[in-house]
This record gives sequence, structure tokens and C-alpha cells, in this order.
Amino acid sequence: MKKLISVILAAVMMFSLAVPAFAASGDSYIPVVYVEGQGDKIYADKNDRNSEVLNPKSIPDGMIDSMTEKLTEPLIKGALKRDYSEYCDAVYDWFAPYFEKLALDENGEASNGSGNDCIQEMPSVDRKKNGMYNLYSYNMTYDYRLDPMVIADQLNNYIESVKKATGYDKVNIICRCLGTNIVLAYFYKYGTDSVNKCVMYAAGFDGFDVCGALFSGSIEVPVDALDRYVQTNLSDDDGVQQLIKAVVAMSNKLKTLGFAIDEIYDIYEAVYQNLIPRLMKVCHGSFPSYWSMVSDEYFEKAKQLNFGGQEEKYAEFIRKIDNYHYNVYKNQKQILENAIAGGMELYIVAKYGTPMLPISKTANLQGDHMVNTASSSYGATITDIDKKLSSAYLKNAAENGTDKYIGVDRQIDASTCFLPDHTWFIKNLHHDYMPSNVDKNLFAAMFKSDGYMTVFDNENFPQYLFWDGKQISPLTSENCETHPEWKTSFSDNCKFFVERIIRYITEYVQKLIDKLFGNK
Repeated sequence: MKKLISVILAAVMMFSLAVPAFAASGDSYIPVVYVEGQGDKIYADKNDRNSEVLNPKSIPDGMIDSMTEKLTEPLIKGALKRDYSEYCDAVYDWFAPYFEKLALDENGEASNGSGNDCIQEMPSVDRKKNGMYNLYSYNMTYDYRLDPMVIADQLNNYIESVKKATGYDKVNIICRCLGTNIVLAYFYKYGTDSVNKCVMYAAGFDGFDVCGALFSGSIEVPVDALDRYVQTNLSDDDGVQQLIKAVVAMSNKLKTLGFAIDEIYDIYEAVYQNLIPRLMKVCHGSFPSYWSMVSDEYFEKAKQLNFGGQEEKYAEFIRKIDNYHYNVYKNQKQILENAIAGGMELYIVAKYGTPMLPISKTANLQGDHMVNTASSSYGATITDIDKKLSSAYLKNAAENGTDKYIGVDRQIDASTCFLPDHTWFIKNLHHDYMPSNVDKNLFAAMFKSDGYMTVFDNENFPQYLFWDGKQISPLTSENCETHPEWKTSFSDNCKFFVERIIRYITEYVQKLIDKLFGNK
């Protein structure tokens, strides 16, 4: 009997230990709904996936070549006459054909029949049972141009379909970029009773300065930001791009780049009030969704520039963008606090170390090319991309006990974030890139965690991570210093400039010879 009791007790102990492990493992199988940003194709006929795809992934073929051909003469005439009206017309006529089919109407609707209904699918089966279960088994597709409040309704229907198909009463959510705004609108309208955990990735909690600057006409081009962007993004395999890199680098070193920018900005000041509203209405400025990425700093100014004097015509469009801005954007902190108070775990993942698009006053800040890291992390204290937190700042942080939130590269302090214990940073990862080993490892760890995972819980995923082009790993003093391409000395820039000029001239002469003698 004593032996039998011992066996029973041992079995009970084993079962009691197994239950939490099974529960934690079970949590990892809660279905994950992924809400991406601008990713899905938009078709000329929303019901036909064989029709023309309207949203090019990059600059359309021939657009840059035709720019020189069509805009040079009107620009010179405008500069000589100090009247740029003909130039504005030429820019519009050049630009509009590439994007106008994608544009929405004055109500923010796709009245031309475009969309992507043909690729939207409501889940009807538990994909885990079919061997398909992974983080992307439930990827909601949607027309990213539309009103976020309308897409939030679609997301609610999608989540309810997933719950019905799988038998779970909650889902986990991953949302990226614009997808974050869709999820915020969903939380505002439907609450978070159906959400277990949520990862908000590469978001713009305080807006995207790129959108704000463009939509409001508040474009600024910091010289160092322009230099960094050019050196990082232009190719070394193209002669013209090599020459541009050389000219920009040397001009900046010689302190003359600013003069060139000032000359261009004088022209911009003369044309933007005529040009910006026209261009925005035939491209992304006609998308209510993109207005959800305009921060409070720019919002009313952008509305006045684009709709001033046309408020009646665009009344429905204005109603839509106001609805999101003043009910969701302005109240997002309270929305998220309510979600967490209701039991939902929220994780925020931001990126940094990639030069920002150089068109806004914040372009020198840490960012991921499209959004500065203070916005994507919801409140981190950040430096310019080439600078570090001061010694005085570090000393004060040590005295306050917040130095544990500062990265080894001393460029970010996460202690000022909305959720300092639940916000991660990945260095050198571009805004548009979402590597599979980030979600399969980092996000999966969050979803599998037994309890609300913090930045201190997993040594493989500390608060600061590094992307080496293949995988993420902890940020260390050995891997944190990067980007030598824009940190070259004056002598190196001189050498670079001369080499590129010689190479460009040689290639150009060779092309002339080939053309003259018919060489292929």
C-alpha cells in the first residue's frame, strides 16, 4: 500500500508540473492574426486578380527618365520669368498618369471599381489542423487606401471568423506600420475582449513625419540627412548614381550643399501651394488611411492646404479623416491603457539606425527610414543618428536607476516609453523589411511566454537587438557601431569624388564610341 501511495503521489506531482507547461504551450497555439501595412495588391478591377495591378512596388519604369525630358524646359522658363505656373502644370501632367488610377475620389472611395476583393478571404477552417498553422496562417488582406474605421469593421469580421473556425475565444495580433492604425481603430470601436496579446511593430504612434511634411507642404531638407540618405541608398553599380553620391558627399564636406538646397527650396516655396494639393489628390493624399499617419503638429495645416476653399466638395473625406484623428489618434494612450487594464498584453517593437527620408525637420533623428524611433516606440528619448546621449544624461540616469533602459550604443533611453518594460528596439532594420526570424523568434517568444514578457526575461531577446542582414542578436559593444559609408574623412571623400568622376566620364565616352561604331 505504501508503495502504491508513493506511485500515486509521484503521478500527481508529475501531472501538476505538466499542467502549467501544457497551458503555456497551449497559449502558443492561440491563432495569430497579422495586419500588415501597405502590402496587398490593388487591382484595376477589384473582382479580377488578372486585371492591372495599380500599386507599383517601386518607382514606375521610365518615370525618372521622363522627368528630365518633360520638366527641364518649363523649370528654366519659370526661373527666368519668376512665374512657375507652367512648371506646376508640367509637373502635374508628368506625375498624374503614374498614380491617378490608384487614387480615390473626393469621398475617399474607390469609385473606379479598383480594389482587392478578389484576394480577400474569410477563414472557414482551423488551419492548424491542416498543418498550416504559423504566424501568418491568418493574414488579413484589405484595401489599404480606405478609411481605417471601415477597415476596422473588416478586421472585426475577420477576427470573428478566425474564432469561429478555430474554436478559440481570443486571438493574438501582429500589426505593422499602417496596420497599427487599423488595430487602434478596431480597439476603439470593438474593444479588446477578443484579443489575448498584441505586437505593434514599426508603428507611428505620433505619426509619420514624412506624411506630415508632404501633406502640409512643410518640407525641409537637412544637409547631413540628405548626404546620409544618398550614400546609403544610391547604388555603386550605376554610373549616374555614383556621380550623384560623389557630388553630394563633396558638396557637404565643402559646406556648399546647403546653398544648393536653398536654391531648390526657393523654387519649392514658390510652387508648393499650387502643386501639393493637386498632386496629393491623385496619389496617396487621396487615401483616408494615409491621413491617419499625419501627426497633430501637421494635421490642420495639411487640411487647410489641401481642402481650403473646397470644404463642401470634400466634406465626407474630411469627416472620415477627422473621425480617426480626433477619436483614435488623439485618444490612443487611453485606448491602449484600457486594453492593458482589460488583460491584453501589449508589446511594442521599434527600429532605428537607418537614415530617414530627408524631407522633414526630424530627418536627422534615429529612425527606420520612414518613422522616427521616438514615434515608433511611443516615447523613447532618442539622439540624432550620428550622436550619443551626453555624459551628464547618463550620470543622471544612473542616479535615477533608469540607466538599465539605455542601449550599449547610448543612442536611446527607453525609460520614457509608454511601456518601457515591454518595448524592444532593433538596430539597422529598414522600415519596409520584416525578416521571418524576427516574428518566428522574437514575436513567438512573446506569444509563448507564460505571463507578460518583459525586456529582462529572455537573454536571447533583451531590449536592444541588432540586425546583421541575416538574423537578429543582442546588441553589444562589438556590433553597435555601423554605417561607415557616411562617416568618411575629407581625404577619403576627395578620393571617392575623383574616382567616380573618372569612372563616369570613362563610361560615358565608351557609350559614345559604341554608338558611333555600332558596337554592342
